[in-house]
Amino acid sequence: MAADVLSQLLGASWRGISVPTVLVTTKGGHGVVAHKRMDRDGWLVENTGRNSAIFSFKIPFINTIARGPNETWSELYPKTCREFTAALEDRQPGTLVHPDYGERLCSTVDWEVVLDPDFRGGPTVQVTWMETAEEDKAFAGLSSDFAIAASSAVDLDNVVGILPPDQKPNLDGFGSFTEFVRSLQAVGDQIDLARSRAVAKIDRVVSQVRKLEDTYGRVNAGFRDTSNRFISAMHSMQQSLATKSTDKGFYVVPKSTTVASVALRFRNSVPEILSLNPLLAGSPVVSGHTAIRYYIK
Repeated sequence: MAADVLSQLLGASWRGISVPTVLVTTKGGHGVVAHKRMDRDGWLVENTGRNSAIFSFKIPFINTIARGPNETWSELYPKTCREFTAALEDRQPGTLVHPDYGERLCSTVDWEVVLDPDFRGGPTVQVTWMETAEEDKAFAGLSSDFAIAASSAVDLDNVVGILPPDQKPNLDGFGSFTEFVRSLQAVGDQIDLARSRAVAKIDRVVSQVRKLEDTYGRVNAGFRDTSNRFISAMHSMQQSLATKSTDKGFYVVPKSTTVASVALRFRNSVPEILSLNPLLAGSPVVSGHTAIRYYIK
């Protein structure tokens, strides 16, 4: 028989209060801005970054159920239920332990307590949390160079859109300047090979902008300002990618958690953690006291 993978998941908790769950949903997405033009079919859709994840738990505070292997709750109703709902009323962010994603800093959005006469052991609580960033770190990862490059890339794409086919630039496989800039943001957290390739691509794309300057810049005085902003931002991003540290560190997990949680802690991606720790690929949970290698960023 196949192993019961779900039985290996972490026990859920909010602000340290352990609870059972019968349904866990996670909703994610990206913020997008649609740039429209009256003379062009379709929109240029700009991805502005990942939205905060939304977690919804259905929690049965019913005294007739039994604990799972990794759960530590007891006396669900009324003791734990009242402690839990009181913790929900705290407006400050707290730590949510997701059974699959591990620890996430969240704020409570809403909750609903249902007393159903068909279940005599206690109520069921439906709760929604939204992932949040620490206030002093919320915008630490934003790059002014990226913002300048993204803005000027949109202007360059508008110029390219009206050029005849034989004058359109070769962007190294990318459909637009905006698409190329977005790829650089994504590669910033990857390992050496991907970064070195990105550094080389920047040189080739900048050379295409120079060619546009020689043709279009003669009839549009504002184009050189746009192209200079783009090239300056590209060179800054190129230097950042070329010098970014890829040293590796070790971390001993103090208690059971997930690969996703470890990756989030050290600003690594899950594939990066798994590439350095291939033995972790076999289980959704990392056992306590396990030594983990990670990329120092």
